[in-house]
Amino acid sequence: MTRNGVRARLQGAMGRALLMASVVVVQAVAPTAQAAPRDFDGDGRSDLSWRHEFNGTALWLMNGLTPLAAATLVADPNWYLNATADFDGDGKADLLFESPARRAIWLMDGLAVKASGFIDVSTDWSITHIGDFDGDGKATCSGATARPARRPSG
Repeated sequence: MTRNGVRARLQGAMGRALLMASVVVVQAVAPTAQAAPRDFDGDGRSDLSWRHEFNGTALWLMNGLTPLAAATLVADPNWYLNATADFDGDGKADLLFESPARRAIWLMDGLAVKASGFIDVSTDWSITHIGDFDGDGKATCSGATARPARRPSG
């Protein structure tokens, strides 16, 4: 064992080195500042989103177990909250809503909607993953179609 990792040596029957390798042990270090999951107001604490079958979606800004503020955002039960992610890279969670016919992203600042817009993709497509796929600090959606792709015959 070395200070930076592990060294291994594989020897053959005649004592000849067949393989020598060094493995560097990397220790993961947590970032000094990281947004909490579902942190809508940027205070570093997770907040709660609720969906009621008839009353729609609501957010609670939390301090541990104590709600600090709350708001009902969508009263239409046809729209449901699909996911939360930081779509604009401001360190605060945003909302991805779906209805049977459309999808929308709401960029949030606490309980206030900073901006919103529709995602113009056919509802034949399902959102399968949300993440920062290109490393720009903003969440991106990826999806797959429920219908099999047509393949040329022949």
